Amino acid sequence: MRATDKDCVCLARDYTPLMASHFVYILEAADGRLYVGYTTDLERRMAQHRDGRGAKFVRGFGFAALRYHETFETKSAALKREVEIKHWSRREKLALIDRVGICGPRPETQPPFSMC
Repeated sequence: MRATDKDCVCLARDYTPLMASHFVYILEAADGRLYVGYTTDLERRMAQHRDGRGAKFVRGFGFAALRYHETFETKSAALKREVEIKHWSRREKLALIDRVGICGPRPETQPPFSMC
């Protein structure tokens, strides 16, 4: 069973770090591939990816932009959602990004790093 949008709190462009929050995010690599990850500090994690200190995938394929993120109250809920999204096809992930539109235009029109 897939989680619905009401199961998470999707952050708007005016991102403010929340204490004890758990985030699931989708970022786009420099070559257009999508990466799904989990973190408790989205701002710090994006800085790590940008600086080449993040996940092996992002170190290998580069960081273009944060495309989507959700926040959860519990680690368990966030990790379940991460696994769910990771099993989706690229088409499903792009549909989620396009439907919610959290981070605006595609990376080619964004600065190299965007927190939305």
